[in-house]
Amino acid sequence: MLLPYHPAERPIPTPDGFDSTFYPPGMECIPRKAAIVRANRYVVDHVDHLIAYVWHPASNARALVEYAQKIQRKNGIPITVLIQVAI
Repeated sequence: MLLPYHPAERPIPTPDGFDSTFYPPGMECIPRKAAIVRANRYVVDHVDHLIAYVWHPASNARALVEYAQKIQRKNGIPITVLIQVAI
C-alpha cells in the first residue's frame, strides 16, 4: 500500500490483504498538496506493470494513467487499458 504522507505524520494501519506499506524515499520535502501526485509518479517510474482503475475523468488516477502512457512512449513499457473513461 502506497503512502503519500509520512507514516509518523499520518499513521495508517496496514489493511487486511496488504503485506506492508511503502513510503517513497525523498517525499519528506514534498508539499502536502503535491504528495499524492508525486508518490504516484514515483511508482510509475519504478514499476514494470501498472493496473489503474479510473472511474472519474477529473481524477488523479486519470492523470497518472496519462503520465504512464507518456513514459510508455519514451521507455517502451507495455500498458494495456482495460476500461476507457470518456474525458
